[in-house]
Amino acid sequence: MSVDQSSTSGSRMSMRQESGVLQVDDKNEYETQFFGFTPKSFVDGVYNAIFEYLRDGIELLEKYLVSEFEKDGVSKEIVREGSQKLLSHFRVRFDRACDKLERYLMKNIFHIPSKMIQTCDVVRHY
Repeated sequence: MSVDQSSTSGSRMSMRQESGVLQVDDKNEYETQFFGFTPKSFVDGVYNAIFEYLRDGIELLEKYLVSEFEKDGVSKEIVREGSQKLLSHFRVRFDRACDKLERYLMKNIFHIPSKMIQTCDVVRHY
């Protein structure tokens, strides 16, 4: 049995009832309704914030190194090239760590059990 049910945001959500349990066909929409945000957008926001801090830190390190070693004849280009290599190295490891974090969060924190339904989604028979 398929039922279209309105969510609290006013959009339509497709649901089906199987063996007395309402199943949601659009998990992203249900996650948004349940948490108030999509788990993927949360993980992306954390990733972007941390990566911005990482990039800012390397930029500050680059400025410091230029000011320290420019008087010794080390050019800005060499320092910039080194900082880009460092950022690239960090990004590979950071991406790997964030992938692990995302898998953990999606499996253990943001997982909505399949039998869980919100009270506004219960099919009422009148």
